[in-house]
Amino acid sequence: MAHYNYPRGAVIEIDDAPYKYVGETIPGYLHLMHCKTGMMYLHRGSDGELGPFSHEAYDELLLAGRLVVKEPVRQALARKIAAEADWDTADCEELDPNARKMFVQCQLLDDLGVPNGVKAITGALTDHWTPELREQFGEHSNVHSIKRWRSDRGVPGHRTMRDMVRMTGRVPRAPYFDDVIEEVKQKAALRYWTGQTSYQDAHAEVAAEVEDINEGRSPDYPKPDKPYPVPSYATVWRACIKLKQSATEEARDGKAGVEAGWRGSGRPLTASRALQLAIIDHTPLNGYFVLDLDREMVVGLPHLTVKIDVATEVILSHVITYLPPSVWTVGEILKRASLPKRPPPMLEKRYPILRRICGKAAEVIVDNASEFRSKALEDAAKGSGFAVRHCPIKKPRYRAIGERIFPTLQSKITKLIPGATRPIALARKLGYNPEEHACVTVSELEAIANYAIAEYHIETHAGLQNRQPALMFEKSVNKHGIDVIHDVAGFQREIMDVRLGVQLSKSGVRLFNLRYHCARTVPALLDDLVPVEPRRKAKGDPTATVKVKFDPQDISVVHVWNRVQKKYVTLRCSDETYANGMPLWFHNQLLESAEAEANGFNTEQERLAVRARRIKAIRNISPEAKHRERQLVARLYEIPRVRQVTGNVVHLHTDEPEAIEVSKFIAHDLAAPTMLDNEILAPRLPIDQSRKGKKPRDRRDAGHRHEHNEGQQPARRSTRTRRVSGSYE
Repeated sequence: MAHYNYPRGAVIEIDDAPYKYVGETIPGYLHLMHCKTGMMYLHRGSDGELGPFSHEAYDELLLAGRLVVKEPVRQALARKIAAEADWDTADCEELDPNARKMFVQCQLLDDLGVPNGVKAITGALTDHWTPELREQFGEHSNVHSIKRWRSDRGVPGHRTMRDMVRMTGRVPRAPYFDDVIEEVKQKAALRYWTGQTSYQDAHAEVAAEVEDINEGRSPDYPKPDKPYPVPSYATVWRACIKLKQSATEEARDGKAGVEAGWRGSGRPLTASRALQLAIIDHTPLNGYFVLDLDREMVVGLPHLTVKIDVATEVILSHVITYLPPSVWTVGEILKRASLPKRPPPMLEKRYPILRRICGKAAEVIVDNASEFRSKALEDAAKGSGFAVRHCPIKKPRYRAIGERIFPTLQSKITKLIPGATRPIALARKLGYNPEEHACVTVSELEAIANYAIAEYHIETHAGLQNRQPALMFEKSVNKHGIDVIHDVAGFQREIMDVRLGVQLSKSGVRLFNLRYHCARTVPALLDDLVPVEPRRKAKGDPTATVKVKFDPQDISVVHVWNRVQKKYVTLRCSDETYANGMPLWFHNQLLESAEAEANGFNTEQERLAVRARRIKAIRNISPEAKHRERQLVARLYEIPRVRQVTGNVVHLHTDEPEAIEVSKFIAHDLAAPTMLDNEILAPRLPIDQSRKGKKPRDRRDAGHRHEHNEGQQPARRSTRTRRVSGSYE
């Protein structure tokens, strides 16, 4: 059977184990001996049994890439490095432009069978170095150099371009022969990686320790006969750089730093179709934004939450919040993912699929934050028919698709807006305060984010083979369709915030210093719930204790649980103009602002002092009542149980006279008698004589002017004249 020729001293590696070819000690089988143990290589056949190594098995391992033949190691270090390097022809020509000429000369002489002598090489090159070769390479090299190359760089039939690369300046420098200086230098290099120091600090430590050794002050090394030279800064720097690896980085920066900078991304998440896998993650937006123009309220670093489809890399939904992510954030992002979108009109007309980028993913991948570990999310997932997968702890590369999207969105949304944050060093250099430059309102931020996400969907992505996410999503949903959460209102109630033990009365319920009422719903709720209310909670007016659910981002409505009818009833805020679209966090900020304004007008201590003064004035009206009150307090104190609770409160009490009178509470005159009082107390008016005994007119005088004395005018009386008896005249 045909056999392979191996270079002399070649090493055959099988699964990274070194073997040497011995021959065919058993006819038809190869004998490979392990370079370290000397054991014969035995091959496991298809039947699972170990046996001699056949030629067919050799070919199978060679085709599978498990068997590699390596040439013998050269003696010179430079040639050893060149032989082990995986340089191709282009790399060799880039490292040494003269390598091809050297290779052509040696190969030409090998093909001609020229002996490796000066005269033989000279004669052969004189006859066979053609004009074409002179035009390409110029005159041939020195024959003595060619003789040395043929001796040191490969053997006839096994020369490569790697053998011809000159290694001048490419061989690592040999270390110091003085062990003391080398040890001092390496210790300083190790301290550099473990002590958070700089290169200058490491060089200073080396210089100081070498000086102590030379003067005999070192406890670890004896004083030398000849002082040691101090290594230069470049020497110490090279020693520190030589130790740069993942192990030293971990010692300096910790495991998390090594995982982020040195470890690979791992196996990526894959999905065969759209809406099979989705990722939910948060990131803060780098900027400050105007929350309320009238009150000049500025909010900073809002949080952006997105839901990303793994297969197509589209953003199924997004939400911007101004509080840390919560259970509501997760529920809102899932709800928005099932609803159609509102892209910019000009883009919607060109790309209709932008409106239908929505759907319910079969499995949602989240991290281990508290908002993803809630019972509400678990119940909502079971009720809506999707699974929740928690990624490994402290493994951000597990969700690399989501992590790559955030820098893109940050650049599109916050990079150019006024009020965007900048690195601390640059902000200090420019004297830049983002909070002072904030002029983008919250609604404008929402519009910018909506446009940026639509723009992201129509741009090409390298991970999608330079195709657009919207295109990939459209192709997939055209084939498989879109699954959505149909009962969006029920799903939203599942993840709303809950308040227990809320009091329902005829005026509705009170939450967040607001009143929620409905003229039809509240009486019906009381009719259902008051009969089943526990007796101990019953009061004079009909009341009931209820459970209330609400949306923290819109406190204009609350949902009250009717445990008799087994359904939620919606109540709206009585102040609809204020509460419509009002988030709870903004409402709380307004309450805090109002409280600060009230405290600026007067403090709690001042209000309590005014109240206490009124109480003292009332008590000073009747000294007897004050005395009776003291007797009652003394009588209560004689009760053992009361004394056990209050402790020893008996002490000598001396009343200091206080000039607190009720009469001093009015700073103006007493109210004057009203006009009605004047009418009652006034004397009786005389009877009008002109109106007494008036003759009636004859009907026959109709149409004629009534004649009377023009100089006499009847006296007028007040229209509200009333007798003392109280009857009107």
